Amino acid sequence: VGKPTAPFSLTTVGGKPVSNTELANAPATILNFFAPNCGYCKKQIPRLETIRKTYAEKGVRFVNVVETMGKEFTEEETLNILKELGAELEVARDPGNKIGQQFNVSGFPTMVVVGNSGKVEAVNVGNIGDLETRLQGQLDALIAGKPIPQVVAAPPAQPTAPGQPTVPGQPTAPPQRPAMQLVGQPA
Repeated sequence: VGKPTAPFSLTTVGGKPVSNTELANAPATILNFFAPNCGYCKKQIPRLETIRKTYAEKGVRFVNVVETMGKEFTEEETLNILKELGAELEVARDPGNKIGQQFNVSGFPTMVVVGNSGKVEAVNVGNIGDLETRLQGQLDALIAGKPIPQVVAAPPAQPTAPGQPTVPGQPTAPPQRPAMQLVGQPA
């Protein structure tokens, strides 16, 4: 996040180029790295499709980038899976996951939000619970030419006796994913 994309080039199933030089043509480009056999991806893609319907009208480009996880799917198999999910996002195949590796994708789905400057503005990993509000906030900021609001995780709760609040009178903080404890920390 905050760095320009490495040079990359893909072609969609429809023959349109997707590359770092194409990024300036849209206020934002969503590169959604997914695997056709990923259960979390299959739950995330319909949610992303709902957002796409609104933001494509505002010029935002959405591309599902097909990665391989265990089994390599043919183009036809991938398109059938996406059709079943109701996805109308553009589709580009990434043989050998080479482009995904350039974006440090290590799990699916990983959504990279790139501004028209070619800089990675945000990364949303997994089928996160607040996907709609988080992505809409990110896209609204980019379209308005403002910085994306950074999501900061609350500090980890201090261990206490079971059922006891961490701060007297306050409810116990919900559990966090281990990686969320790293938000806001230097890489």
